[in-house]
Amino acid sequence: MAAVLLLGWPVGLVIGALAAPAVHSAAGRLESASTRRREAMARRQLPGALDLVTAALEAGRPPGSALALAAEVTPDPLGPDLSAVAHRMVVAGDLEAAVSDVNGPLLPLARALRRADQSGVPVADVIAAVALDTRREQHAAHRERARRVGVRTAAPLGLCFMPAFLLIGIVPTIIAVASNIQL
Repeated sequence: MAAVLLLGWPVGLVIGALAAPAVHSAAGRLESASTRRREAMARRQLPGALDLVTAALEAGRPPGSALALAAEVTPDPLGPDLSAVAHRMVVAGDLEAAVSDVNGPLLPLARALRRADQSGVPVADVIAAVALDTRREQHAAHRERARRVGVRTAAPLGLCFMPAFLLIGIVPTIIAVASNIQL
């Protein structure tokens, strides 16, 4: 519709028809702000939840039970997701079936469980390593955001100081030079 309004009847109709599938797929990939906030909160909660899972595993609990215990004390939004994975692990009995459709913030956990299952490494060690890696990634992301603040504030600060620089430094120099010129 926008192409017809902007470009006129025949050309706008053709361009609009060609652009419609691309616009539709791009709009479908957009996620809401609440979804982004929810996933960011779950990512922040993940290292602590993984520490709880590791502690339960080291205490002798099986992986499904350890995930269920961690899910009980982990608040929303990560707690229900952990609980769902724990329930699937207990009901299915098969690790691959339990973590096959896991995505989002719990994807590193699913990969760790698969890696531990395939390699025979103790699950607690693998999950502890994932918690550590997740913390490192979060710290690196925080440092990167802090660095970007300096870059983003340089132009506005420059614009704020530019008038003062002109009025205090440049204008008096121009006035002094102009008053010394004799015509």
